Amino acid sequence: MRFSQGYGVLEVGKLEAVNADTIFAIGSTTKAFTSAFIGMLVDEGKLVWDDPVVKHIPDFQLYDDWVTKNVTVRDLLCHRLGLERAQRLYYHRGYDQRELMRRMKYLKPAVGFRTGFNYANQQYGVAGLIDEAVTGKSWDDFITERIFNALNMPRSFSGHDRISDYKNFASPHAVLDETYPAGVRFLGT
Repeated sequence: MRFSQGYGVLEVGKLEAVNADTIFAIGSTTKAFTSAFIGMLVDEGKLVWDDPVVKHIPDFQLYDDWVTKNVTVRDLLCHRLGLERAQRLYYHRGYDQRELMRRMKYLKPAVGFRTGFNYANQQYGVAGLIDEAVTGKSWDDFITERIFNALNMPRSFSGHDRISDYKNFASPHAVLDETYPAGVRFLGT
């Protein structure tokens, strides 16, 4: 027997309820997809886990030149760059992934490079840019083709722009401090 039901509303402040057919954003599952496609590229011999990021993205830059030159693909996926979290970057809709990466040079170290786990979304965005540099396909296209289509997941999407034909989509909900989630800041503005 299958349980399928929806809980909550499609949009904060409105009454329309979610149901078993509501589409939700994939959120942090993108990290698993990103790690999977990086693994596919490693299996295909197109990159190596310990390739320096600058090998594939020469304009990658962090707060420190030595760290910049030594960050590897593995470091990105293991959350061990030691950078502060910068969630507000993702709430600024005018930035593409390349601009988010450019602004990473303003992030301060929270802990030492490779000294521990320090969760940060922006590192996975850089991994997506590595995919683009290696395959010539965008992260969105690669995920759609090699994961969603390959696994017959026709109602799974890599971004908001790809779900515009669906009306039964839950908008993101978050606790806000006037405009943005607490604990985040703009960088390099």
